[in-house]
Order: sequence, then C-alpha cells, then structure tokens
Amino acid sequence: MTMRKGEMLSKAILIATLGHTNQFDKGGNPYILHPLTVMHKLKTNDEELQCIAVLHDVMEDCTGKRIVLGDREVVISFQMLKDEGFSDRVIEGVRPLTKMPGQTYEEYKAGVLANPDAVAVKKEDLRTNSDLRRLKGVTEKDIHVLLSTCYSTLYWMERQPHDTTHLARAWPSCWHNSLPLGGVRSSPAGS
Repeated sequence: MTMRKGEMLSKAILIATLGHTNQFDKGGNPYILHPLTVMHKLKTNDEELQCIAVLHDVMEDCTGKRIVLGDREVVISFQMLKDEGFSDRVIEGVRPLTKMPGQTYEEYKAGVLANPDAVAVKKEDLRTNSDLRRLKGVTEKDIHVLLSTCYSTLYWMERQPHDTTHLARAWPSCWHNSLPLGGVRSSPAGS
C-alpha cells in the first residue's frame, strides 16, 4: 500500500497519540508531546524520518496495546506498522530505538549506531530529555548527570554528525532508561 504525501505521518501521529494515551512524562506532561518535540527538533521535511521520531517510543512503551484505527481495532506491534503500510525505512528506523526484552544495553547501542536514522532521532531524543524545563522537582543528581554526560556528548556529537565509529565510547549514560531524565509514567507526576 503506497501512501500519499502526509498520509504516513498523519497515521504515525495517530498511532503514537493513541498508544501514549494516559502516559505522562516525569514532568507530568502528556507523553505524546515528547515524540512530537523530537520530530520537530529534527527540522526536516523527510516524512519517513519524521515518522521514525514520532514512533520512536511506541513499540517500547505500547507494544501489545489495543487501539482503534478508523473502524478497526489493532494491536500495536512491528507487524501492525507493516500492515498499516509504513515503509521498511520507518520500521527499520524504529526497531533499533526499541529496547527489546532480554536485549543488553550494548546490543541496544550497537543497533542504534548501525542506523543513521536512529542516530539522528536518538540525538534529538537525548536533547529533549536533557531539557530541565520539562521536569518537576529537579535534583542535584539530575543536574550532575546532564552536565557530566549528556551535554558534553551532545557537544561532541554535533561536531561529528556523520561519524558514528567513535560514538560508542562517548555514548552517554543518560541514554539509559534507568536514569531519572527519560521515561514514561502511566499517570501524571505527583498524582
């Protein structure tokens, strides 16, 4: 199924919105704002890359969730993306950005680094997650993590945007899910 210009992005935004319904970031904001911000910060008209950005957390946070698209109920999965007509580039861009059960952190990093689209989205994901203005109750630890790893890595990455051969050594610990800057909550923070 070939989609008209704009149709794939509209469908990606709908899937992400439905998938992230009732999810909130650590600042208490609707989680859908995060992938939309990542997409916007890419500053591109490349619809497939925009779709990757919008969908970058959907598989990890929403796989198995039932949503209604039009008059059909579907289950969020990579197969659903294929069935809905998303391009191989979009699916293969989202796949490495999805931490899979049993996957090691090193395997996750290697997957992202092997895909230029995933690297571009991950850079903006990191930049967005590093924005303290979106968080409530910022701690000294949060600030230390940002200053010691995230910002210095972003600075380095900006100077070598197409060279990922040395990126693995500089991969910031704040890209890891266990730190306080990223992540999804199923209810607003503080509630």
